[in-house]
Amino acid sequence: MSNQAFKSACQAHSLGQLDQADRLFRTVPSNAPEFSDAVMALAVIAYQRGRFSDAVVHFSKYAALRPGDAANHCNLGECLRECGRLDEALSQIKLGITLDPDQPDAFNSLGLIYHSQRKLELAEEAIRQALKLRPQFPMAMINLGMVLQEKRKLKESALLFRQALELDPDNPMGNSNLGQILVEIGRVDDLDEAEQCCLKAVRMTPDRPHPINNLGNVYRAMGRFEEALECYQKAMAIAPDLAMPLNNMGQALQGRARYEEASNYYLNAISRDPNSARFHANFASMLNDQDLHEESLLRYQHALAIDPQHAESHFGVGQVYMQLQDSESAEAAFRKSLEIDSELTAPRIGLANLYSEMGNFEKSEAESAIALKSHPKLVEVYYQRATHQKGKVNDTDLEQMQNLLNEKYFGEGAKAQLNFALGSVFDKRKNYEMAGQHFQSANELQNAAKLKRSEFYDPNNFSEWITKNIESFTPELMKAFQGQGHESRRPIFVMGLPRSGTTLTEQILASHSSVHGAGELIFVSKSFEKLPEILGLTGSEPFPALKSLHSLGLKASAELFLKEISTKNAELPHVVDKMPDNINLLGWIHLMFPNARVIHCRRDLRDIALSCFQTCFGSIRWANNWQDISRRFTDYLRVVKHWESIEGIEWLDFPYEKVTEDTEGYARKLIEYVGLDWEPDCLNFHETKRQVRTASLSQVREPIYKTSVAKWKNYEREMAPFIEEMERQGHHFD
Repeated sequence: MSNQAFKSACQAHSLGQLDQADRLFRTVPSNAPEFSDAVMALAVIAYQRGRFSDAVVHFSKYAALRPGDAANHCNLGECLRECGRLDEALSQIKLGITLDPDQPDAFNSLGLIYHSQRKLELAEEAIRQALKLRPQFPMAMINLGMVLQEKRKLKESALLFRQALELDPDNPMGNSNLGQILVEIGRVDDLDEAEQCCLKAVRMTPDRPHPINNLGNVYRAMGRFEEALECYQKAMAIAPDLAMPLNNMGQALQGRARYEEASNYYLNAISRDPNSARFHANFASMLNDQDLHEESLLRYQHALAIDPQHAESHFGVGQVYMQLQDSESAEAAFRKSLEIDSELTAPRIGLANLYSEMGNFEKSEAESAIALKSHPKLVEVYYQRATHQKGKVNDTDLEQMQNLLNEKYFGEGAKAQLNFALGSVFDKRKNYEMAGQHFQSANELQNAAKLKRSEFYDPNNFSEWITKNIESFTPELMKAFQGQGHESRRPIFVMGLPRSGTTLTEQILASHSSVHGAGELIFVSKSFEKLPEILGLTGSEPFPALKSLHSLGLKASAELFLKEISTKNAELPHVVDKMPDNINLLGWIHLMFPNARVIHCRRDLRDIALSCFQTCFGSIRWANNWQDISRRFTDYLRVVKHWESIEGIEWLDFPYEKVTEDTEGYARKLIEYVGLDWEPDCLNFHETKRQVRTASLSQVREPIYKTSVAKWKNYEREMAPFIEEMERQGHHFD
C-alpha cells in the first residue's frame, strides 16, 4: 500500500498537483528510512508553496533519517534563511558545503545570508563562488548585483542584471532591479529603459511591493510626481511594514518642499529600520533644506555611526559644512565621499561649488570636467561655468546647453538654470536680445518650479509687514530706548537690496586683519522673533511685544545675537553680517547696538532690478517678475525713508557707482568709518581667500570694473514694466 501511495504521490507531484501529492505523501510512513524520499517530497512541496516553517520541519526530519546528505543540509539552511533564522541557516549551509563543496545553490544561499547580516564582502565572495561553479546562474547574478549595488558599484551591478536577463528575460527581480539601478546611476538617457523594466516586473508580479516601489523611483526621476506617489502608496498597501516605500515617499515630498509630511514618512521608515544609514541621511538632507544645519549635521553623524562607509552621508556632511562656511571641513567630507565611491557625481559638484565660492575657479573646473565625463548632461556644471565664469563658455558648451533645453525629463528647475546660464553667455557676447529671451524664460520656469513647491510670494503680505514695522518703530519708541542697548561695537552691518554691492562691501571689510566676514546671517530677524519669549509674553507677536520692551529684555536680545555670531568667529574684534534684508529691521538693530556701524549699499535701482532678474536665486521668491520686483523696491524705499526720518539712526552710504569711480577713496572711507586703521589688503579684496556664498562670488574675485554701471540700458525694452511701475509709484529715475 505504501509503495502504491508513494508512486501515486510522485506522479501527482510531477503533474503539479501539489494538494493531491501532499495528501498522498502524508499516507506514507514517515519514520521508515526506505520512504525518506516522501519526507523530502513534503519538504519540497512546502517550499514550493512558500510554507518555509513546514519545510524546515520536513527537511529536519529527513536529516534525521539520512544524516550526512549535503544537499539536504543546504536546503534546510535555505528554508531557515527564509524564516529569518540566520544563525541556524548559516550553520546548516556551512555543514552542507563541508560535505560537498560543489553546490552553487548552497553558495548562493550563503551569500544571501551574509547579505542579510550586512557582511557584504563575505556575501560577494560566496556568490562569486556560486557563479564559478555554475557560470550560467541568473539568480546568482541578480543576487551578486544586489550586493554590488549596496557597495555602490553601480555599473558592475547593472551589467550583472543585464547578463541575468539575457539568460532569463522574464525574471521579475532582474527587471525590477535593473530599472532601479539605472535610476541610481543617474543618466536621464536611461530612464525610458528603466521604466520599461519596472513595468514588466510589475506586470509579472503585481502583488510584489518592490517592483512597484522601484517604478515609483523611476517616475520620481522623470518628474512624474503624482504617479510616483501612487506607486509608493500601492507598495505600502501591499507591505505596510516595508520601510523603503516610506523613505521614498519622504524623498518625493521633500522634493516638493512638503517638509512636515516628508518628516512623518522618514520617521516611520526609520522606526521600521533604525539601522539604515540611508534613511537617516535622507532625513538629514531634508533638515539641511530647511536651514536646520546643526540638526542636520547630528543626523548625518548618526548615519555615519551606523555605517562609517556611507558615502552619501559624507557628501551630506560636506553640504552642511558649506552652509556653515567651514570650507576645510566641507572639502574633507566631499573627498571622503569620493574615496568611498569615486563614481558619485554629487561630491564632485559639491567640490566644484566649494572651490568656486573660495575663488579657485581652476580647481572648480577640474572637478566639473571629471563629473561631465560620466554624466555629460549635468545642468549644474553648465550653469556653474556660465555664471561663475561670467559667461565665458566655448561654442561646444553653448550648443550642448541649447540641446539640453529639449531634454524631456528635465523639470522646470533644471531648465530654468539652463536658461539663466544661456542668458549669461549671450549677455557676455553682447547679444542682449537673445540674453533677454533666455532670462525671461528662466524666470517663468523658476516661478513655475516654485509654485510646485508651494513657495508663493504675496507682495501684499510684505507691504503689510513693512507698514507694521514703520508703525511699531516710532520716533517715540526709538527715543525712549536711545542708548539702552548693548555697548558692543563688534557687529558691523552691511545692508541694502540684493545685488546692490553688499558682497563687495563685505569683501573689502573682510580683507582687514581685524574683520571676519560671516556672510548673510539670520540672527537679527531671529533675535526679533524671539523677543516675545525673552519678555515672557507667550503667544505674542514681535511687533506688539515692543510695547512691553524694557532695557533688560533689549540687552538680552543683543546678548543672544552676540552669542550667535561668536559661533561664526570668536577671535577677531569685528564680524560682518551682510544680510541685505536687515535694512527692514534697522530700527531693531539700532536699539540693540546703538554703537554698531551700519553700511547702506546703494545702487541705481534699474541695475539692481536687472541683476535680480538675471540671477537664479535659491531663496528669494520675489525676483521672478517685474511687478513683484517693483513692489519690493517700493517697500524698500518706504522703510528707508522712515529710518531717515528718525533722529539718531545713522549709517554710511556706500554708492556702487561712485565706488567704481574711486575704489580706494571709498574703501578708505569705509575702513575709517568702522574705526580701523587702513591696511593695503583692503584694496586687494579680490585676492582675499575666503568662502563667499552669494551670487556675486565671481565678481568679488576680480578688480572693480565699470561694466555693471548702467547695464540696464542694454535691456531697456525688457525692463519697461518695472520702470513704468516704479514711476507710477512715485519714484522718478535720473
